Amino acid sequence: MGSQGLHSTSNFQINSRSARFRAKVGRVRSDCARLLLVQQVLEQAARRLEQVLGLSPHAAERALEEVLDCFDSAVDEHIRTRHAQLQREGYSNDSIFSLIADELGALRFKAPALSARQIRRRIYG
Repeated sequence: MGSQGLHSTSNFQINSRSARFRAKVGRVRSDCARLLLVQQVLEQAARRLEQVLGLSPHAAERALEEVLDCFDSAVDEHIRTRHAQLQREGYSNDSIFSLIADELGALRFKAPALSARQIRRRIYG
């Protein structure tokens, strides 16, 4: 009888482990399904860029990557990138700092209101 009690305890441990395992597998499958859906949407977007803009498949994928990279940047990275871009366009630093300060409120990420001095420190350290 003692061995039967041990056996049922083992089954309980196996069953509870199995339940946890099945739950993890379910989450993984759900994550995989989401990733596949996202991949399909991105592929459709790339094909749309090819059709609408007449881009090659490589150029359409590159354009899509650039757009996605834009959504992935942080505030400090955006400030440095935008500063370099505006400098190349011939803007003075005083103008650049004002423009960036105005733009931060309209960006997709929550950016704090920064003064020209704070922006300058984020660019130059």
